Amino acid sequence: MYKLNINGYAQHGKDTIADLFVERHGFKKVSASMVYAEDIRNEQYLGPYATVEDCYEDRVNHRQAWYEFICKKLEENPSYYIDKILKTGDIYVGQRNPIIFEKTKDAFDYTIWVDASGRGMPKESYNSCKMSPDTPHDFYIDNTKQDWAIEQVDFIMALINNKRNACNAYS
Repeated sequence: MYKLNINGYAQHGKDTIADLFVERHGFKKVSASMVYAEDIRNEQYLGPYATVEDCYEDRVNHRQAWYEFICKKLEENPSYYIDKILKTGDIYVGQRNPIIFEKTKDAFDYTIWVDASGRGMPKESYNSCKMSPDTPHDFYIDNTKQDWAIEQVDFIMALINNKRNACNAYS
């Protein structure tokens, strides 16, 4: 299976797109946010939480703090979370730092940016996401309408499979 990196601003539908790859094309997804929540809770970075799920649900109230925690964790090992997630999954959702993105992009077969600005979703604060649509990705998904997203996910898979078939045609 291919390894995908799906990025975009908060609430633009990254997880929804990842779920479409899972449902329609057999990928396995591990929630990066749940992995972060586990570390944040275990290290009591934002105080005690009763459960990992409680920490995860509270993330919207601490986007900048989560970003800073993740960046600090990745200073020592830029691929720490990627390695952890790709051990059991095929999709990493939500890189937010272009420097880490550049250092770790070889861990993925394809990168995807998800954009929902067409339905009025705002750009995320630079304090919690330093990536942007200008960060070079292999594919860009316009997540303005759900049926468009489904078509684009299927089209991306067709392109990926076309490349695989062409590369394997003469071997």
